[in-house]
Amino acid sequence: MENLKKELTLDELQEIAISNIMTESVKKSEVLRKKEMPQEDKMKEMQAEADATDIKIMYLLYKNQKVKYTELIKERKKGLKPFLENKNL
Repeated sequence: MENLKKELTLDELQEIAISNIMTESVKKSEVLRKKEMPQEDKMKEMQAEADATDIKIMYLLYKNQKVKYTELIKERKKGLKPFLENKNL
């Protein structure tokens, strides 16, 4: 959260709202991790949750912040790409 606050120059209201969204997302991800289901299905559901979280966050950002957040998302996905390719997902 501190990274987002700094990178996007969030105001106090944005910081609170985004923190709540991220907390909810982490809780949902923890539930998914514990579910009895194939790993591939878990990864797909977790990616869907991450995408939904990004959409909620984007809704709260100003135009210039959206541009920067989009860059951060791309960087995050680049970092995950080798892991996902390794798992053949």
